[in-house]
Amino acid sequence: SGSLGRDIAELELKLGEGPGHQALSNRGPVLADQLLTGACEEWPVFASEARERTVGALFAFPLCLGSICVGVLEVCRCVPGKLTVSHLTDLSLLASLATSALLLMQAGLDDRDTLDLLESGDPVQIRVHQATGMVAQQTSLSLPDSLALIRSYALTHELSLGNVAEQVVTRRIRMDRP
Repeated sequence: SGSLGRDIAELELKLGEGPGHQALSNRGPVLADQLLTGACEEWPVFASEARERTVGALFAFPLCLGSICVGVLEVCRCVPGKLTVSHLTDLSLLASLATSALLLMQAGLDDRDTLDLLESGDPVQIRVHQATGMVAQQTSLSLPDSLALIRSYALTHELSLGNVAEQVVTRRIRMDRP
């Protein structure tokens, strides 16, 4: 999302190369974690253009279920480096959820049915991820630090993590205020 996301998507579409294209053709994640170093032989033109946009790393996850592919989820950041196991797990889960949502929408289910089916998997985990993103936006902290802030709040107020996440998502708690 945002202008950088649109630029990267347009760049891959224009060049016909990049991590998203490779993820779709290989039907597996592509973890391009060192774009700023210049050591990218798979897509030299894309890597050069991405560096001009200060993209340090780009991670692409195909949105596939069996033989059906509906797109690719790409996440980029300005800092090069590998994903943590936790981030890799989160992005894999997000790609799976996005695939399910897109396939359900194409099957003609309305938004409420789609949301009900997605939330039946693990609503607490989904809420915690939503809350972590909201807290990161509110505080300008990293995602791991935002999750730590939510955990700390839950511990000090003797609440469950799911309860705090729900209150953040429904805007009853803001972490950027004392």
